Amino acid sequence: MARFSVDTHLFRELGALLVGRDSTALVELIKNSYDADATRVIVFGEGISTDGGSITVADDGLGMTPADFESGFLRIAGRSKESGDRRSPLYRRRYTGAKGVGRLSAHKLARAIEVVSLPAQAADGPPRPGVDAIIDWEAVERHASIDDVGDAVIVKELPVAGAARNGTTLRLLRLRRRWSKNELGRFVGEVQTFEAPEPLRTSLPETVLTEPLLFSTPRVRNTGNADPGFAVDLAGDFAAGANYWRLLAERAAWIVEIDADRETGNVQYVVAPTSPYTRSRPEAEVLRLTAKHPDPSNGPFFQSRIFVRERRLGPNDPIASLARTSNGIRVYMEGFRVLPYGERGDDWLRLDADYTRRREPLEFAGLFPEANDEESEEGLLRFSNLNYYGAVFLTEEGSPTLQMLVNREGFLPDAGFETLRALVRTGVDLSVRHRASLSRRKPKPPGPSQGGDEEPQTAVEDASTTRLRQGLIEATRELAAIRVSIAAGQGVDIAVVDSATSLLDKAASNLKSLQDEQALLRLLASLGTQFAAFVHEVDALLAQGQTVRDLLDAVRENPEWTTSQEALLEELQVEVDALVETLERQSSFLTEIGSADARTVRRPLDPKERFGSAERLLLNAILRKELRLETDFPEGLRTPPMLPSELTIVWVNLLTNAIKFSERGGRIAARGSTLARGRVELVLENTGTAVDVRASEKLFRPFVSTTTDVDELLGKGMGLGLSITRRLIADNGGTIEFVDPTPGFSTAVRFTLHPVGRG
Repeated sequence: MARFSVDTHLFRELGALLVGRDSTALVELIKNSYDADATRVIVFGEGISTDGGSITVADDGLGMTPADFESGFLRIAGRSKESGDRRSPLYRRRYTGAKGVGRLSAHKLARAIEVVSLPAQAADGPPRPGVDAIIDWEAVERHASIDDVGDAVIVKELPVAGAARNGTTLRLLRLRRRWSKNELGRFVGEVQTFEAPEPLRTSLPETVLTEPLLFSTPRVRNTGNADPGFAVDLAGDFAAGANYWRLLAERAAWIVEIDADRETGNVQYVVAPTSPYTRSRPEAEVLRLTAKHPDPSNGPFFQSRIFVRERRLGPNDPIASLARTSNGIRVYMEGFRVLPYGERGDDWLRLDADYTRRREPLEFAGLFPEANDEESEEGLLRFSNLNYYGAVFLTEEGSPTLQMLVNREGFLPDAGFETLRALVRTGVDLSVRHRASLSRRKPKPPGPSQGGDEEPQTAVEDASTTRLRQGLIEATRELAAIRVSIAAGQGVDIAVVDSATSLLDKAASNLKSLQDEQALLRLLASLGTQFAAFVHEVDALLAQGQTVRDLLDAVRENPEWTTSQEALLEELQVEVDALVETLERQSSFLTEIGSADARTVRRPLDPKERFGSAERLLLNAILRKELRLETDFPEGLRTPPMLPSELTIVWVNLLTNAIKFSERGGRIAARGSTLARGRVELVLENTGTAVDVRASEKLFRPFVSTTTDVDELLGKGMGLGLSITRRLIADNGGTIEFVDPTPGFSTAVRFTLHPVGRG
């Protein structure tokens, strides 16, 4: 009688087909522990970048008997999880696997696997033995048919010893590949993010949000009420290091929550400011909207939490690296991440695509017809994936129409998936609309309990306007006195006439100065109208640069490159990394000076911190000229209340000049001190080209520049930096001038800041 036979190479073919990447294979083994009602799993990697590496997955689940092992683990594409309601026996968890691909995951990762398992014992039944097995995959494939694998699979009965605890330990031995540094980093990173970070799946502290929005804790999994939870400890080579997730959440400006509920047939949206953002923008309000679900019969039904960051993190920020690798809105099924959604280079919500176009209308999926009228310029407030990190939590029961692709990476792009995409994207676009609405409103001053030592922006009269106003008042008084004398028939004192004439001449001079400044302001205003678009262009370049870096990582994984080709790729990698880092610094600076806080809230500032912002922006130029920066700011030194953007721009302008005129290998020094009556004195010195202090006043005039060459990194100046700097300092009641430098330096510029009204 004819019958089918199966070659042992089927394991290799199915493993490659059904398990897309190495991290997916390992997560499938963790899912097996979850399905076995484990409450804790330890994943330990040892030497995984070497030839003799191993991975251990140990859990405290229900375990297996030899019969369970043979009928379950050794049966490819078994049906044990498809019977009944597809729930685990103890905690009623919805099964996360249905294809029986766990052992194929083990085959994909390692050449051999050791399984030690002890089953849970019944309180009043006979002892149930465990299993101790070894599968040598290479030996299996030396046999022609899976019906006869000889001693390639060894299964032994493991007797129960005393109070031995139930559970299963899998040891993946002789790992199949030796990962390169880039491959290992990606693999470990994907394993570390198989479940959602804590701020996305647990209740938020008051440092992030004062009270819950749609839910305190999102519905991550569909389990029974008695389920104690599921925890995974990553150890050894998989250890995650410091946990900065809570800090990253505290840096967010907004939180978006979505609840697509089956029972009500509604989709609820909330867009709310975080606690830190509310302190700086107390007028920021919570937006709540509800719409009918577009497919109340089939769903999908889910909950989602998304954090929105408005400010770019500096490259030296302790959480900058985490933010770069963790941005994006990810998707989870029964608590396990579904790749590739939300990873770098994936744009399932089309955020990056629409961000580069900017002026495309916002999407609301037909849920809010009244919101479809596009507000003017609100597209400029779009963010790319870089500014979001969030999670969409799906369950099997709530998303019956979503079908996983055969390699376990992503869903079929059918109508159900498009509904999911539209509902999540609507939440994102509502946050853009809400932020745009806030940007058109005048900021409120923080309350006493919110603002601390911060002060709201007030209308500060600039020095030129003050001189003009005072001169006109004095001239008016003198002319009034002359008129009184004439009306009384008295002689007119020629000295009074001369005084009035002199005052009017001064007023005319001040008026000319004011007109010059107004012309400068018109020029700056014309540049400022392009600022938001420029910021977006830089961010778009940054996103493209990061994509190129990711693609280059993938290209370098090709094992067929020659040594010379690998050297060229390495050189290209260095240049691309440098480009991305430069764009990150530029983006961070532009976002910092353009943020609402930087432009609207006056507060005492740390001049050393602001100088650090300027230093980070100009770091490439500093390194290229091998300059040494020295700082000497007393601990606790603070300026009088002023706008953060103002002091940052002052430092950038002065430091740019110092870099331009310093020789290679030169020195730049910044220092500060406190003077009487609340004044602060700040000085910047540099070696190299000297400035003639006696002739330096002309350098503060608009469009006066001493440079004719174009600097490779800093460009050619427009002659506006010192003029703008003096205007900003004068608006804060201060003065700026070139002074004699201290020994060892060639040029020194000193500016003094006064409390407004006391200058």
